[in-house]
Amino acid sequence: MKRKMTIRMRLHKTELITGALLIIIGALSAQSTALAQESSSSEFSNITDKSLAQIIRSLIGLPQNVAAAGSRSALHTKSYICLINPVLKKKGQKNIATTSIANPIIITGSLLNELKIREADRNKKILFQALSSSTEAVKTPLKWPIKPIGPNEKYILEFRNIHSPASEKVEVLLISEEPKQMKATQALLREFNSQQTTTVRKKEILKEGSPEIKMNILFSLNSTNKQHLTNELAAGCKE
Repeated sequence: MKRKMTIRMRLHKTELITGALLIIIGALSAQSTALAQESSSSEFSNITDKSLAQIIRSLIGLPQNVAAAGSRSALHTKSYICLINPVLKKKGQKNIATTSIANPIIITGSLLNELKIREADRNKKILFQALSSSTEAVKTPLKWPIKPIGPNEKYILEFRNIHSPASEKVEVLLISEEPKQMKATQALLREFNSQQTTTVRKKEILKEGSPEIKMNILFSLNSTNKQHLTNELAAGCKE
């Protein structure tokens, strides 16, 4: 019985990776087509499936279920969120995430009743708030909706799952990196988006970049099926 379950899990993971590969190949190919100064022989579709599979595997294991503070049974009552990006620093650690991107993309695998961004001080001033309506939940991906993040800044990301009561909110402390790291990341993203950058170099950036760089690139492409990709990555929360 255990062997059958293991085989099914492996097949499921293979299907996830295959589906995500198709999304990325399509998105990157479209990105290549959109770059007027790139030749047709330099399309991103020439990236090997093996390389793309490695990229997807590096992302699938990162999303985590994050429970509301002080809620012992949160993971059983669905009062939690599946956090895809920003990426938590370490499993089992206090809810802390870091970013080196000035305008990070917030991605959850859960529909939300509420999403807030607060100042990380004693007053916890609300800087941004999105609320669900009677007919529509708060959805992500959401590009950073307030002023760009500078080095060594702190924010509180507050989430409430669509199934959660008002009293059960998930808080994640978001900390930006040092100036040197922030500058290096922004330079890589600018390089990737430049029409002067060769396709070979773009492939290197996507392959070697940090998880948040990969996610920022993939979810910023206009041709990416963002909901499909979110669902694929959120499957990591269910394992």
